[in-house]
Formats: sequence, C-alpha cells, structure tokens
Amino acid sequence: RAPRKASSESGGGNNWKRARVVKTVAATPLLGRSPSLPPPTALPRPVDLTGSWVNVSIRGDMHAYMVSMGAHFLVRQEAKAQEFGVGKMRNVISRQSNLHLLIEMNFPFVQSIELELDGREREYGTDPFGRSLRYCARWEGAELVAYRGGVLLWKRALEGKHTMLWHLYDSAGTRVTRVFAREQPGTRALRY
Repeated sequence: RAPRKASSESGGGNNWKRARVVKTVAATPLLGRSPSLPPPTALPRPVDLTGSWVNVSIRGDMHAYMVSMGAHFLVRQEAKAQEFGVGKMRNVISRQSNLHLLIEMNFPFVQSIELELDGREREYGTDPFGRSLRYCARWEGAELVAYRGGVLLWKRALEGKHTMLWHLYDSAGTRVTRVFAREQPGTRALRY
C-alpha cells in the first residue's frame, strides 16, 4: 500500500492521533514445537509493571535500530518527525499475574495485547504493516523477556519504582531502550 502524502486536511505530521485501532488480540498457541529457547538467565521473580507509563526518552540510536529491523524509509522519516514517540507513546499495563499480562499501547499504532507468560511461542496477530506479532514471553528474574525463534526481541524491567525500561534488540543483539515514567493516578489517560 502506498503511503499517503501529508496535506492540510490530514493534519500533516500528527498522523499518530488517527492511528488505526488494532483490536485486543488474545494469544493463539502455535501448532507443533516451539523453537528452542535459551535457558532462563534467572529464576522468575515477577515485578509489578501495572500502571500507566509515558515514554520520556530513548537511550541509543532509534533510527539505526529501525534501519536494522528493515523499517521503510518513509516509516523512519515519519517516526523521526514524531520524535520516535517520546512524550507521545503510552503503555497501560493491567491484569498482571505470574502467567498473564495485558498491554495497551498508542504509538505507532493503537493495539492491545494479552501476553501469556509461559515461555511458549504464540501468534498475537499482525501489525499495521502485515508483519506477524509472533513471539514467546516469560519472566527471567525481575525482567519480562520476549523471544522469537530463540532470538531475544525485547525486555521490560523496572529501574526504581517509577521508571520502566523497554529494551529492544535487533537480530545482531544491538539494543535501544525506551525509558518510561509512571504516570500518577488522575494525571493523563491513554490517548488514542
């Protein structure tokens, strides 16, 4: 699908405000064997990630990360124009248990994913570009980690009580980190 050109009617670079809503997707277990995972780095020690979080900064080169992940030039340009979601991206995490977690996000598209944290690879639907959201998630120590085909995709962990780190990894293992601050109750809700 060809990208739409920004016009005065469409609001220019604020397309994230009109992001396509992706319905809540429950995990679909895959048939057959899950790829072998590396052994856990530590025994599970789940931490409470529930709450509303806003992305306040990025550590690392997000543009280089997007290039390494194969993001199209126009997608990278739009992400850069939107400051890669800093100040815009919100995550609301709820319904957390040792084996289940609901994450709602609003950037770069609106989605809600119910993660099953049992270390089995599952299909979580597709992103707006038609790419499969297929991975397995589990606790390793106090970090929530996700793998696809045995390769590390991301980790979420707390840094103190009011900061959550979302480490994103490319296929070479290079990391970029989104830093989230916990929003205090009654400040701002997740905006779509």
